[in-house]
Amino acid sequence: MEQLCRDFCSKIYSSTRDGCGIFYEDEFLDILPEGERTREVVEATLKKLMNEGYIDVKYAKGSAFCIAGLKPYGEVCPAAVGIQSAVPQGGAKKHVLNFAAAFAGGALGSLLCGVIFYAFAL
Repeated sequence: MEQLCRDFCSKIYSSTRDGCGIFYEDEFLDILPEGERTREVVEATLKKLMNEGYIDVKYAKGSAFCIAGLKPYGEVCPAAVGIQSAVPQGGAKKHVLNFAAAFAGGALGSLLCGVIFYAFAL
């Protein structure tokens, strides 16, 4: 199954780097070994690739599939390699300070508008 996924993903990703492509069942059946050339094997392989995030099947109608290749097979997610997240540490504290500053600015602006309105209303 691993080699089938690699072959399917290679075919799809090389044809659809910039969007979606239309593939026919016969194209996938040609990749399969002689004893496994059935629609069920094609669908199971496509489903596995879709569940693992390598492809996105937009629709399947009859023997045609509209598929977008998302990433090459075997590409490891950066989080699994141990690359640090783009979110800086202490992010929650920064968000609270941003909220407090925005709230204080809004309150001060409202107070100033109230004072100006009161001054001209007299």
